[in-house]
Order: sequence, then C-alpha cells, then structure tokens
Amino acid sequence: LSISKVCTLAMVWTDTGAGCSFPLPPPTSTAPIRICRVFLRISSMIRSWRFYVNQVDLSVTICLNKLKRQELCHLASPKGPAGYDERGLVMMKADKKIYFVMVVLLWGSVPACKKAGKYDVEFEARYPEAKQAARLLESDRSKISGYQPVGLTEKLKSSFFHFNLTTVFSKDNLGAIEQTMRQLELSLTRCLEDEGAESLKRLSFWLVERFEERFRALADTVGERQDRMAIAEGKAPKSEAAARAYRQFVEVAGDFLSHAAKSGLVTLSPDKGILYGREAIFFMRLAFKVRWSRIMPEQTKPLGLLLTDFERKWYEIWVAERSKSASLKRRLGAVTRLAARDSDYPVHQSRGIIYYQNRSYQKAQQEFEKALEKTPDDPKLKAYLAKARRKAK
Repeated sequence: LSISKVCTLAMVWTDTGAGCSFPLPPPTSTAPIRICRVFLRISSMIRSWRFYVNQVDLSVTICLNKLKRQELCHLASPKGPAGYDERGLVMMKADKKIYFVMVVLLWGSVPACKKAGKYDVEFEARYPEAKQAARLLESDRSKISGYQPVGLTEKLKSSFFHFNLTTVFSKDNLGAIEQTMRQLELSLTRCLEDEGAESLKRLSFWLVERFEERFRALADTVGERQDRMAIAEGKAPKSEAAARAYRQFVEVAGDFLSHAAKSGLVTLSPDKGILYGREAIFFMRLAFKVRWSRIMPEQTKPLGLLLTDFERKWYEIWVAERSKSASLKRRLGAVTRLAARDSDYPVHQSRGIIYYQNRSYQKAQQEFEKALEKTPDDPKLKAYLAKARRKAK
C-alpha cells in the first residue's frame, strides 16, 4: 500500500487522574479519579514496504462527570524516521495504562493494515521486452552512423542549444526566451523547407544520442554532496567537472531533468545523486523524442516524426499508467487509444485506477463495477471496488 489509514476506537477504565506525557513526567497533584472513561481514536499513516507507522494522530476524549475534555495530539512512532514529537504527547486525567492500550492497539493494527492493503489501487509497472528495446536502440543508432549536423541542421542544432540554455539559466528573462524560441522556430522551418523531413529526422536521432550520452555523463559526474544537493534543488552544481557536465546536458535537454523527476522517470537525491531504473533510459529517450518534436507540432507531428508504432504504444502506456505529471484528461485519452489498439486492454479497470488516483472515488467505483462484470471473481478488482466505495462515502 502506498498510504493507508487505520482508525481504532478504544475505551479504557482508569482509577487515577495523574497527568502524564510520553516520556512520563513526574506525577502531578491531580486528585485520583475512581472511574474515568477514555475514548482513544488512532489514525495511522502506514508506509508500504517497511510497515512502520510514520505519524500517529491521537484524539483523546475524556468523559468525567458528564463533562468532556478533548485533546488532539501528534506523535511520531519509535520506528518512524523522526523519533518522538518534540512536544511530547499529553493526555489529561489519564494514567500510563492508556499507553499500554495505545501501543497494543496501534501495533496490533499493523497486520490488519497489511491485509487491508494487500492490493494497492495502482497500475503494475510494465516494461518493454528487452530484446525489442535493444533492436529499437540499434535501429536508431544505425540512422546516424557517421553523421554530423552541417549547414542548416548545424544552425538548427545551435538554435536548439541556445534556447535550452536560455530557458534554464535565464528563466526569469521572458523576453530572451521568446526571442530564442522564435529563432528556433525559424531555423526549423528553413531546415524543413530546404533540406526536407529526412534531414530533420537524422538530426533528431543525433540529438537523442547526445541526450542519453550527456545524461549518463552527468549522473556519473555528480559525486560530491554539494553537487547532488544543487541538482536536487534544480540548480547548477558547484564543482568544475559537475558544472561542465550539467551545462552540456542542459544544452541538449533544457529543464528536462526536473520534469523527469516530477513524472517519476528519475529520482534526484541529495544523498545518492541521480537515480534511475533499468527501464528509465528507454522511457527518457521516448520522452525526449516527443518533446523535441513538439517544438512546432503542426509541422513535426510529435507522435509521428520519430516514433515507431512500438514506441507510440509504450508512450501511451507511460502516460496512462505511470506518469505522475500528466493531467486526468491526458491519461484518460491514452487509455482510450490503448483500448483502440488492443481489444483486451482493461479499459474500465484502468479508468477506475486513474479516477481513484485523482480522488474521483464515485467515478472510480462505477468503472470498477463495470470491470467486475467481465471478471466477477477477480480479487484485486473486488479490493479496488471496496476501497473506492469506502472513499466515496
């Protein structure tokens, strides 16, 4: 489970009114109470793969002589990354027996969380077959064997590099960005008119190779912590080698790195640098091709200029199932196109997951119900529907 909530209601009887906190302070002078009903509500945020409680919200209501006193407190669990809340946890007119009950209930709820969260409402990560991806890479590289941009393609490359550097290093200068964009569009138009689409395609594949080459070089160069922190904050590194590698990457990619981090393609960690999985390069090359082709979409047809049918399919899969930055409309549109490609594509389940992730729980419920009409015994879909119904209430 990504994030789950557990709510538990407990009633305990105490025979003392000594105030206490966690850790316990010295006893107070509060007079003992024979019977005091304490209602304890625990709402826990559980992390999926470690199964520890990250934060506990406690609402304590004490009923005494028909008077209620309520206190809302926050406490980080002992296993959580933050340790105990510095303010501590204060429960008025209750004794340490409450803590025993609280801990038993809280940690007793963790197995229940595991069971309830057996099925997360999310897509299973899918990757292209390694052999197909390798063949595609080989095909791309064969198109630019011995190639170097010259003439109008060299001018277009220079305009593209200048535009990227301006958008990153002069991002507050809107006039300069607009001017470099006009120059880029003009260079692209001249290249298409004078040298044709094939010349533009060869330059495009050359740029894709430079993109991957410089990305790997940047990831390998950012070794010092201050440089990793700068990258994570979207700034240029300080050390000479890292700064040079960063500038060379920005030349070809602009602010691609920050968008890649937002969409989940890479992780920018101050401790470990630039992290990416085995499939990330395939999807980043794909995203770069689309981004480059969108400079003048009316002329370059973003999904048609460089992408094979195999790549278009996987681009739609990424947008629908894995992108963290695509809008609801884009994701649903990608599902529709995937369903048109493949009659077996689980369209209602996919829409349900997307609606659920968008917090449109009622629509998610409706989609899961439709999906269950086809596969009524699917335990995962049943779990999805149950979660959507609970959220929709």
